[in-house]
Amino acid sequence: MALAFENPLNDPSGRLAKYLEVFDWVTTTIFTIEVVIKMVAYGFYFNGPKSYIRNVWHIVDFLIVVTSIISLMPVTIDLNSLKVIRMIRLLRPLRVISRNENLKLSIQALVVSVPAIASLMVIVLLVMLIFGIIAVNMFKGKSFYCETSHVDGLSWQDVETLITTDQDCRNYGGTWTKYHHHFDNIGNAMTTMIVMAQTVNWAPIMYRTMNSRGPFMTPGYKESPFSALFFLLFIIFGAFVVMNLFVGVVISAYNRESERLGKHFLLTKKQQ
Repeated sequence: MALAFENPLNDPSGRLAKYLEVFDWVTTTIFTIEVVIKMVAYGFYFNGPKSYIRNVWHIVDFLIVVTSIISLMPVTIDLNSLKVIRMIRLLRPLRVISRNENLKLSIQALVVSVPAIASLMVIVLLVMLIFGIIAVNMFKGKSFYCETSHVDGLSWQDVETLITTDQDCRNYGGTWTKYHHHFDNIGNAMTTMIVMAQTVNWAPIMYRTMNSRGPFMTPGYKESPFSALFFLLFIIFGAFVVMNLFVGVVISAYNRESERLGKHFLLTKKQQ
């Protein structure tokens, strides 16, 4: 909460800044005392595998405490280095995970399930590549338009009837522009497919290609049904099927590793 209240626009001599500084000193002192006690109890390094610094979560705690102490010292380093040190303090919420066994088990299960997730990513990218190749062949060069908002005396009817090519656009004082999401090459096509797979703002992209008059021409409300069919097939197969398959595999891998790490697989159904 203290990190959330910090703001670069806060008055450094204001009441909120002073309260946050006092709270920072108090929490850093408590964290430091805790680290010292744990070092004495576990031994720092040479006390076997249970030594303090040989535990990943203890290393996170130690790093947070060290950076907190450095950030509270008088500023004797350049501002950029200080910003980096203060950014490391954002790891403080991870202390909550180190104190909750269920959260620790969840994080470990998520890390262990990464190979299964990576294997599925190859399939997802392959699907995006196939659709991207089709889109490049169908819609290459069809994502241009003439920006005439800064031109006086031209209505949208004039733009539709008088301006069809890049040369017409420049003759009337417009700016020949390309939409951010387009299909002119396989890289941008795959990026656009991944964006559309989230089912967010995919319809405007579809309408732009439906209304295209042709490569390197302005939209003309042509309304091509073949363009609509391609996008609908992609949303049904690429978004609904493949992306939900991805979610299913992630959840399945996570549950499997969670049971293994939690030793639940050793229990019978009745014991569970």
